[in-house]
Order: sequence, then C-alpha cells, then structure tokens
Amino acid sequence: MIKIGSARWAAALVAVSVSLGAPAEPPRADHPILGTWSVTTPRTPACTEIGIFGTDGRYHSTSAQEIAISEYTISSVPDKNGFYKVVDVIVQTNGLPDCRGNVTPVGDVATFYVRFSVGNNGFMMCAEETLDFCFAAASRSPSS
Repeated sequence: MIKIGSARWAAALVAVSVSLGAPAEPPRADHPILGTWSVTTPRTPACTEIGIFGTDGRYHSTSAQEIAISEYTISSVPDKNGFYKVVDVIVQTNGLPDCRGNVTPVGDVATFYVRFSVGNNGFMMCAEETLDFCFAAASRSPSS
C-alpha cells in the first residue's frame, strides 16, 4: 500500500475535483464577456455558433448540431495589450458535430485570449495575446 502525505493527498483531491467538473470561478458581475454572442470563423463562414457566457461561469453553446456546456474562467482585467485570458472546459455535450464537423469530447480544455472592440459589442478570439493569431470573431446579440 502506498502512503500519501497529507499535503499530497490534498493536492490529489483538488486535482480530482477539478477533473470532475468542479464549478469554475465566476466572472465579475460587470465583466464584458457576459451575455449572448454570435461567433464566426473564416474557415466556416456559413455556420455561426451562438453562445451565452453566464454569470455562473458556464458557457452554453450551439454550433451546427452540437449543443454543449462548458465551465470557463476569464481574467478580471485585460493584460497590458488589452487581452483577457479564457480557459474553457467542456462539461456536457450531446456528442454531435460542431460547425467544423468535429465532436468535442467532455473534458476538452481550450485556452484562448479575447480582445474586445470599443464599446464591448464584439471581440476577437486569438490563440495568443496578439491579433496576428486570431481564429474567430464574436458579436454581441442585440438582446444581451
């Protein structure tokens, strides 16, 4: 039998809790990410993902046939270049293909950076903290 010290046991328990979908830290109440967004990519211009970033730290999305729920964290303030870091973990999906034809598995983790437009009615999604590596654009739905 392997014995684990109390500090290691606590760390292991935290790791298991995170992997089992422990609730994400919700964004601040006035965060610009909150609301309903239409997301498009140059690779799939005819298909739009509709997503809701909730105050509870959950993102509900519909992309082609896929319906998914993820837990997300986002930095409270932008970095010096105006980017917010987002970490998104899929916690539930119907297992059908998204706009790219992919099926996103539960547990999939995506890290990306968003930079809001003036007025916070749109943002760019980027792989790095630069507009040189953006892969999608989002616009706020009129109802949010």
